This record gives sequence, C-alpha cells and structure tokens, in this order.
Amino acid sequence: MSNDLGVQKKKHKYIDSEEEEQQQQQPVQQPQEQSPIAQTITVDNQKWKYLFEPDSSEQQEEKKVKKIPNPQITKQKQPEQRVKQIKSNPDTDDLRYEILTRWWYCFDQWPPSDFDYEEALNKYKLRKVDLSVFKRESEMNGQGFRKVYEVNGYKGVFRTSAGDTLDLRPKEGCPSFEQISKINSKNLPKILIKGLKAQLEDLIKYEPNNKQLKKNLEHQLAQIQNQYRKQME
Repeated sequence: MSNDLGVQKKKHKYIDSEEEEQQQQQPVQQPQEQSPIAQTITVDNQKWKYLFEPDSSEQQEEKKVKKIPNPQITKQKQPEQRVKQIKSNPDTDDLRYEILTRWWYCFDQWPPSDFDYEEALNKYKLRKVDLSVFKRESEMNGQGFRKVYEVNGYKGVFRTSAGDTLDLRPKEGCPSFEQISKINSKNLPKILIKGLKAQLEDLIKYEPNNKQLKKNLEHQLAQIQNQYRKQME
C-alpha cells in the first residue's frame, strides 16, 4: 500500500511538475496595443483631426463614457486694414509704426539722388549694363567685372544674369525701425504730422474720389495734433 501511495505521490508530483514546465514554456501574452482612433470634426469650414487612445479595459461596456473636452481652436486673425487707427493714447511704438508706413512722406528722399553707385559697383567688381543690350553683353569683361542691370523703379538695386538681387543703396538714412528708434521721441509727432499732411496732398491730387481714405487720414491728423499740441509748442 505504501509503495502504491508512494508511486502515486511521485506520479502526482511528476504530473504537476510537467504542467508547471509547460506553463513556463508558454509565452506570456502581452496586451495588444490598440492604435489611436482618429476623429475628424469640421469648424468654420475647416477640418480638424484629433487622436485619442481607446479604452483597453475588458469591461468597456460597464464603464461610463468619458466626456472629451472641446478642443481650443484659434481663429485666424483678420488682415489689417489699409490705414491702422491710432489708439487713444498711442505710445512711441505706435508713432514709429505710423511713420514707417508712410516714410517717403516723412523724410527726405532716400536713397539720395547724388549717391555714387559707380563706386559701390567697382567695390564688388560689377559693371552696369543697359537692360536693352544685357543679353548680348558678355558675362565678364576683360577686367573681370560681372554684368548687372538696374531694376526699374528701384535706384541702387541691381540684378545679375543668374537672377540674384544686389541692394547697393546706402545704409545711412535707411528708413527702418532701428533708425527711427534713434530719433528723440519728442520729435516723432511732428514727423508724423508732416507725413500725414503730405500724404493728404497727394491723395487729393491723384485720388480725389477716395473719400474714405481721406476721412481716415484727416481723423488721424486731427487726433495727433490735439493730443500732442502742448508737446509741440
């Protein structure tokens, strides 16, 4: 009896160990990763696609549906109007902005009419060729100077046969925010008033029917004059 029991025990242990061995040999099943779900919504005639991870739980039906917060959508800014309205209390940056939008009315001619472009061309080994004969001229002359032609309407701006644009205009006096920032802030209202008056004169001369722009410019001019009257006296 004892031997039978012993055999049974050993056999029982053998069977258990074999099952355990089989279980150990079986690969552990990893939970399958589910691909994100794409959801497309349409707002203001534009499609927006959002990805969110699906619920991997086995009890999806028992769980309550989670509310997804509404996505934050940034609307595109409307393009600026032709004439930017002056704020009620404009600071110096607003004045500089208004001056730059009409700098040719506010400052003397730039580039200066008497600027020597030949010196600038020689510095970079360039030679100016008339556009009418540009294609017939050789790329390089005997002195090693490359041919360029001046862009119509942009004095001091040249272009090569390869299409490269070269700006040889002087940096001194160039109207830019950096240059205007060097001007004393007390002088900015006077410069802007000068530019607005000159712009109005040209508008009346060349576009007499543009009543809306004329009204906007007159409003800006009166606003600046009233606000900085004491400062300019």
